[in-house]
Amino acid sequence: MDGYTAESRAGELLLGLGIPLEQHFGPMSEVSPGWKLRVLLAQALFSDPEVLLLDEPTNHLDINTIRWLENILTQRSSLMIIISHDRHFLNSVCTHMADLDYGELRLFPGNYDEYMTV
Repeated sequence: MDGYTAESRAGELLLGLGIPLEQHFGPMSEVSPGWKLRVLLAQALFSDPEVLLLDEPTNHLDINTIRWLENILTQRSSLMIIISHDRHFLNSVCTHMADLDYGELRLFPGNYDEYMTV
């Protein structure tokens, strides 16, 4: 991560997740619980990890923020493990599906709808 662009990159992520500019520099103690989840999501995205684990990332997000998140995630080349009940999100973001059943993990190419036809 380039230290010279870190602040602007963090600001872009926070704005993309719907966090108003006036809250970017305030203490977390003043942020509501729903917004804290967005801040934590921005933190995970900021570090650009090789492996990203997301558990229900679309919960409590409005449709515009979900579309923004889909765009951000589809631009990344890292491995992402996503747990979600949002099939539209899974269809947009996922290239493979995994099924863990009775201790056996099976991988399927394609998005959620393609997985459901198997």
